[in-house]
Amino acid sequence: MGVKLKLSPVSAVIFTTEGPRVYQDETTNDAFDGDPRTQLIGVTLCALAHELGGKAALTLFMDYLYPILFPDTRELKEHIHDQLTECLSRILNEGAARGYTERFVSCVEKVGISVGEGDRFDGVGGSDDIGLIIGLLRWTTARCKGTYFTRSSRVFRVAACLAEVGFSFGPFDTWNGNGTAPRPDRSCRLVLVCGGTSETDPTAVEPEGSDIVDDFVKVHHYRTKTVGAMICNAFNDNSNLRPEPYQSTFDRVYQHLEHNLDFTWAANPLAQGGNKVRQGSTRQLSPISPKARWQPVLQKPSSVNVRLASLRFRRSAELLAPCYGPDISK
Repeated sequence: MGVKLKLSPVSAVIFTTEGPRVYQDETTNDAFDGDPRTQLIGVTLCALAHELGGKAALTLFMDYLYPILFPDTRELKEHIHDQLTECLSRILNEGAARGYTERFVSCVEKVGISVGEGDRFDGVGGSDDIGLIIGLLRWTTARCKGTYFTRSSRVFRVAACLAEVGFSFGPFDTWNGNGTAPRPDRSCRLVLVCGGTSETDPTAVEPEGSDIVDDFVKVHHYRTKTVGAMICNAFNDNSNLRPEPYQSTFDRVYQHLEHNLDFTWAANPLAQGGNKVRQGSTRQLSPISPKARWQPVLQKPSSVNVRLASLRFRRSAELLAPCYGPDISK
């Protein structure tokens, strides 16, 4: 596992009794206590914590990276863990002062995906994607070469952040899942798979029993033209399913709604004079209310489709009934 540290100078504002003072240090020799080992620990924790939060970052680092990065100090693992737990906030604050937050955001943008919703996770619980992130770390510590395929944008962002501080990840690519997969090479290539049904995340682990995270929001990069694959992968226990029927149904329903439904916005007379609370309710009324506007249905839907639509959409059953028919494009 190759790591070439990429350290940054520090720039911070210090609040004193005489007012705020700007502190800048262009040297990097004293970063994270000045020792190459503590510098490696510091930048790695900052990279993981940017996407995962402090507690999860420390847990994953100690369980999957520390034994490989520092094999001669395994007997000190418990003591090191206690020290890092106590100093974690200081480490992350120094990383922020050295500009790593901006660097991580920039590097994720450069690999061509969203920077996420700013959500972090800490606590106790389980998550599907934490097993995928563990898979990435296992692949890294096994000194694997070639191409790592993942469907999780969070895994992709974690790898990009680790590459930014010196881990040998890259190049970063995306693949729509159709046709021939990108060919592996001698580098540690990361590919975000946005469709298809091919196998990904080969070293991932099952999330059951994980006590690392809670309230973890899973983000996958499926697109409009790969919704069928997303639905098919949700039923991965049945290998006989294929994505094409799901994609076809989604396309037809989407086309129907796009051509027949739009919204207008108007002032809400019940909320005039400021936000008011509806009687018997704790919810405030919005001063602006949307109103759905449907195009008239040219062909009367069948009674069967109307009954199917009414199971979920009682007020709009006749308008949505064409979505339940075999051909809603006419």
